[in-house]
Amino acid sequence: AVEEEVLGAVVENALVLLSSRPGTRAVALACARGGAKERRRLLKAVKGHAAALLTHRDAYLAVLAMCEMVDDTVALHKSLLAELCVAPTPEELAKSRKFAANPFLDEPMAGDDEQDEEDEEGEEEEEKDNDGEEEEDEEEDGSDGKGSIDAMEVEEDEEAVLARSAPLLRVALDPNGSKLLVRVLSGEDKCLDPLELELLHDPRWASGSKKSPEVRRDELRSFLLEPLLELVAHHAPRLLASRPGSLVAAEALKSLADAQGGAGGMGVNAAHPAEAAAR
Repeated sequence: AVEEEVLGAVVENALVLLSSRPGTRAVALACARGGAKERRRLLKAVKGHAAALLTHRDAYLAVLAMCEMVDDTVALHKSLLAELCVAPTPEELAKSRKFAANPFLDEPMAGDDEQDEEDEEGEEEEEKDNDGEEEEDEEEDGSDGKGSIDAMEVEEDEEAVLARSAPLLRVALDPNGSKLLVRVLSGEDKCLDPLELELLHDPRWASGSKKSPEVRRDELRSFLLEPLLELVAHHAPRLLASRPGSLVAAEALKSLADAQGGAGGMGVNAAHPAEAAAR
């Protein structure tokens, strides 16, 4: 009875707990020890926040754990993975600028306040020095600063592309979020550090699922492979310019090659657009 109360409290406050590493471990353990009812409630609690959780410094671990333990992959896809593959509407985009998935997820870690104050002071001094140097440079070469304005416009364009694109692109480029995609595609522990491996292979979770890991990953891969191949086809240069993105692209193309090989070589003469884009 006590364990059921604790599980209920953890599930009910999941978004708050996911703002820290200990809280993330508690949510993952609740997912493992809980039954189908608790897991459905947990998926409902995090629905709509997949991209924010996967790109958070701690919360991504709970999503990794869910994908390892939840046998109902259809519900997992509908509650978490599907929203990564849909570009936000203008209304959702405007709302996301004003509302975080959870205000606790954006709070600085302990000790960050003092460091932020020191960084701000250093940045102010550096900006003053840079402003003086820029004025001198403009006086010498007669420049009106158009070059820097153009660079700012390019940077803003990059941010606009990320904002308009499906969240899957942001997750694929993120050092944390990309680990889920690589793990689902490869079925291996690539890119995972010792702490992540310890959490995912915790013996307390051994009896948490009935479905074999291979079957579960195959089902999740079937949901994600086509959207990821489309992502590679449309954003190959952006993906290949970063280590997380290049790993995701490589695993997506490898999964495509394996699928074509398993189908008796289908598609050898007509390459998938993602293959052509990555060449």
